[in-house]
Amino acid sequence: MYHVKSMSRVVVKGEGKPGSSEVMVSDWFITREVKNKLAVESLTMELEKGEAEAIILALELNADLILIDESIARDIAKFQGLKVIGTVGILADAYEKGVINDLKKVLDDLRRKKVWISKKVCNRVLSGIKEK
Repeated sequence: MYHVKSMSRVVVKGEGKPGSSEVMVSDWFITREVKNKLAVESLTMELEKGEAEAIILALELNADLILIDESIARDIAKFQGLKVIGTVGILADAYEKGVINDLKKVLDDLRRKKVWISKKVCNRVLSGIKEK
C-alpha cells in the first residue's frame, strides 16, 4: 500500500491507536513522492493537497485501486480512470469476508466517534449487503 508523504500527518495522528505501530513499521505501507508536481498543483484548485497527490500517485503507479472518501476527490479519480473505494466499501468487504460481524455497529461506532460518513452511503451499503 502506497501513500503520499503529505498524508503522513494522518498516520501520525493515529499513533497509539490499535494497529498503528504495526502499520508504521510494516514493509507494505510505503511512502512515495509524486513526480508530476504540476498535475498535483492543477488538482489543488478543487482538492486538498493530500487527495490531489494521492490521485496523481495512483496514476503514476498504475494503481489497481485508490482509497478516497471525499466525494469530489472520488469523482475526479473516477474521471481519471481510477477504480475507487472508500472506508465504507472496505468495511463492507471485510463484513462480506467475515472479518467484521456487525457492519451496522461498526459504522454507528465510527459516526459516534465523529468520523463523518454520509448516512446515505451507510444506508445504501447496509441495504446492499447479505445478512449473516
